[in-house]
Formats: sequence, C-alpha cells, structure tokens
Amino acid sequence: MKQSMTKITKYKAELSIFLLACVVLLVLGRLYGTRYYIAWPDETLFTDIAQSFANGGPFGAPSYTGNGMGVDQKTYFMPPLYPLLLTLWYKLVPSTLAAARLLSNLIAIFSLGAIFSLLRTFDRPAALGGLVALALALNIDFAFLYNWARPDILALTLSLLAISTYVYGLNQNPNEFHKFLAGGWCLATLGMLTHPVGGFIGFAAIPLHMLFTRMGNFAQLRTWLIFIGIPLLGIALWGIYILQDWDNFYFQMVEWQTARKANRFTTGASIGLNLWKTINFYGVLGSGWKGAISSIVLVILAIKAAFEKDRRRPVLLAVLMILISNFVVTFGWEMPYPPLRLAPLYFGLALLADPAAFHQLSRGLRDWRQALAITPAIFTAIVLSILFITSTISTVQLVREVRFSPRASAYEPATLANEIIQRTSPNKSIGIRLYPECLDLLNQSGHFSKISKLAGSHLTQDEFT
Repeated sequence: MKQSMTKITKYKAELSIFLLACVVLLVLGRLYGTRYYIAWPDETLFTDIAQSFANGGPFGAPSYTGNGMGVDQKTYFMPPLYPLLLTLWYKLVPSTLAAARLLSNLIAIFSLGAIFSLLRTFDRPAALGGLVALALALNIDFAFLYNWARPDILALTLSLLAISTYVYGLNQNPNEFHKFLAGGWCLATLGMLTHPVGGFIGFAAIPLHMLFTRMGNFAQLRTWLIFIGIPLLGIALWGIYILQDWDNFYFQMVEWQTARKANRFTTGASIGLNLWKTINFYGVLGSGWKGAISSIVLVILAIKAAFEKDRRRPVLLAVLMILISNFVVTFGWEMPYPPLRLAPLYFGLALLADPAAFHQLSRGLRDWRQALAITPAIFTAIVLSILFITSTISTVQLVREVRFSPRASAYEPATLANEIIQRTSPNKSIGIRLYPECLDLLNQSGHFSKISKLAGSHLTQDEFT
C-alpha cells in the first residue's frame, strides 16, 4: 500500500511538469500571440469565413467579393474542418484575431498531451514527457505555429492524437486493438479534412508502422473496412457540400490550389528529388548547426530502430513520423509548414534519452561496449539541453521585444490605428489586413471614405492605397 502511494505521489509530481508546460504555452500566447495585432493574410481569410458563417452569412469570405474566385460565397480551396471549428468558437467568444489565436493555443495543448501520452504508453517516465512538452512550448518556432489562426496546428494535433490512440491499442489484447485503430484512423481522417500537410503525418504513419508491428492484421477484412470505410465516409460528408457548387469547387481546389503546387509532383524526377530532400535536407530543423545535429539524431534513430527489441517499435515510429513530416514540409515548401517537424523530432529525442543509460553511467562502466551503448543517450541529453536553452532565450527576447522594448506600444491596436491615420490623407479608400480591433478604431475615426478588410480584394487600383 505504501509503495503504491509513493508511486502515485511520484507520478503527480512528474505530471506537474506537463501541467507547467501547458501553463507556459498559454502565458506565452497571451504575452505575444494575442498582442501582435497585425494579421497575416491567411488569418484574415479564415476569420472572415468563420465570422460570416457564425453570423448567419455564407460559408465564405465576404471581403473577397469581386476577386473572381468565388471565395466570398463558398470555401472550397481547402477542407472545411478548421473554418467550421472557428465558427463554433466565434459562437462562444468575440470574433477577434486574439480569440482566433487563443483557439490555436488551446489546440496546441492537445499536441503536448499527445506527445506526453505517447511517451507514457512506451513506458518512458512522466517527467521526461513533461520536459519534452515544456521544451516544445518554449520553442519559438513551435510558438509561431500555435499563435497563428491557421489550420496547421489543428491538423498536426489530430495527427498526433491519432498516432497516440493507435499506439495505446498496441498495448491492448488483439481483440481490442481494432477499436483503437478505428479511433485513431477517425482522428487521422479528420486531420486530412483539416489540412493535408499536417494531417498526412498521422494518415501515413499509422499504416506504415502497422506493416512492422501488426502485419497479420492486414489479412483481416475489418482492418480494410477501417482503412477504406472511414476516409470514404469523411469524403462523402464533404462531398455533400462540394456538390452544392461543383464548378466553384473545381476552380478553387483544382485549377487554383492544386495547380500552384502540381509541378512538385509532375515527374518521377521531381518525386525523387523531394524524397532525397526529405532525407538530406539537414534533418528536420533546416540549415546550420541545428539542421546538422538533427540529421545526426535521425541517423542514430534509424540505427536504433533497426535493432530495437520492443515489438511495438517506438523508435521506428519516431523515424517514420520524422521522415513523413519532413516530406510534407518539403512538398508544401511554404512558410507555415516547417514547425510541423518539431513534435516528431522531440518525440524521437525523448526516446533516445533513455533513463536506463544514465542509471548505468552512475553505477560505472565496465568496458567500451557499455560506453558505446549509452553514447546516444548522452548525446541526446546534450542536444535537448541546447535546444531548450536556445529556444528559451529566443522566446524571452521576443517577449521582451513585444512587451517591454521602446517599440512595444506599436503592437497596441490604438497605436497602429493612429499611425495609419497620420500617414494617410483624409477621405481615402484603403484596404488593410488588420483584424478587427484596429478596423473598429479606424471606422470610428471617420478619417476614411471606405475601408476594406482585405487589401485589394474588391477595390479598384485607383481606390486602393
């Protein structure tokens, strides 16, 4: 009884580190994510769609009226899940940029929870999972992802939750496994219906990992019913909406959205080049010393995966997640996507940071083989420490810039609105990407003859300033 209570007390203490990570994420979101009122173009688009639909308007962006894409009436250029979720959120909170970014903050907490759960399912200490969650929350690039009103953080979170659910099923008896596979595959399908770049991580990792852990399940009909039936159901539900305006869907999704990226996969050579970049593009953290280190980590993980004895193959799963995330980022090749690679990398680092190796080190090493065996864990601990320290420093510098520097007041809506008024002649028509706090102040000023929420969306060249 006493031993059981000791374990519970220890677990609660370790869990507190994860809860600290969640608090840090929310605090950082409040410090700079919701204070930087200059909206990215995508944020104004998604919030415009959600605000319109929440107020009984079309599931489109009215500010895009007249741009020739039909986006003002229908949203067909991407899957619908994120704008729908943001619409429900706007039913509960004011339709502001800060509120939209807060939703991304809350979604990101589930990303941290999924990584924490994965490590616990694979029998890693809760303290390690909590520390990895804290390192992610403090990572300035990951913070960029979770402080942005875009679907990427939701797609990533659904992928991680899908993988976590599937992995939990690996610990159950074979008769129970398909329940968790179905649950995980539902989440992976929802990820694809959010954004295919982040959603593909879970959608590809689960069946690929099953080839090495539950190969026999592919001979069972219910496995194929899950893998085929659930996505078909999702497509059918989306298809009901698509068929309301097929021509508009074809224009937005095929002639515009798909066409602008199609050259990346038009030939065997381009596919091969993307595959090569996936492996050779300095690991998962870009160029420079971080990229080189992450490439080394990937090689160590691959070697360890080849010889791991755990039948659940956790290290192989990390390798797959890292390679898939790097592949979709290389394919997408746009600014929002690189931070999607961080959660899989940190998961892999946590698997390498084996506490047993440090226990062995404390007891002393008998020969060179033991020293070689614990080297990856020591190296990984150093890498995690470096990433943790550098990310924390960068995050503190950013918070100081936004809150306490001489320029800090420039991030306030009133300051931005006054600056725009001072720099613009009276009675002008303007297109602007501020949303929507500054817009309210600009409208109240009476300084302008016309204000458009999105720059150039339905203003003529003569009207646009």
